[in-house]
Amino acid sequence: MVLQEGLTIAWIEDPLYWHRTTVSDLSRDLSVEVQVAELRNIRWLDISGKLRWETLSRNTKYEIQLHAKLLKDNTGCNDLKFEVALPVPDAKVKLIPLDGKVQFNTDEEKEGKWQDISLCEFERKDDTEEGEVKFCVHNHSDIWKRGLVVGGFSFKPM
Repeated sequence: MVLQEGLTIAWIEDPLYWHRTTVSDLSRDLSVEVQVAELRNIRWLDISGKLRWETLSRNTKYEIQLHAKLLKDNTGCNDLKFEVALPVPDAKVKLIPLDGKVQFNTDEEKEGKWQDISLCEFERKDDTEEGEVKFCVHNHSDIWKRGLVVGGFSFKPM
């Protein structure tokens, strides 16, 4: 898992835009505390990360998930895009959904609760030992966004 501390988040150091806090409810093991980032108010949303290719097992399919939650007062977070780049030129990536939009569950009972949001699937088939999987969630529109809490991204074997 790539936790919030391992991500590059635009404007994360400015408390007008983001607030860092520690929670214990991100993990199923409630004794573990992790740092998360809460979006206060921003237009230029850009959250990116990377994972070393060699840390993934060969001949294994993976699903990338975003661990996040929407607060009740969220706005502008329904049009986020996801992009991924693999270090292998012929690798196939299946975006979920196909247009690359991040699909939060907006049911009232899900508001304020952690969600594991499926973003894409890919398979590591080759013997390439070097490189990085690079991924990004972004929205650079003029619409103000707030109420998103980011815990991290996971690479789940399928």
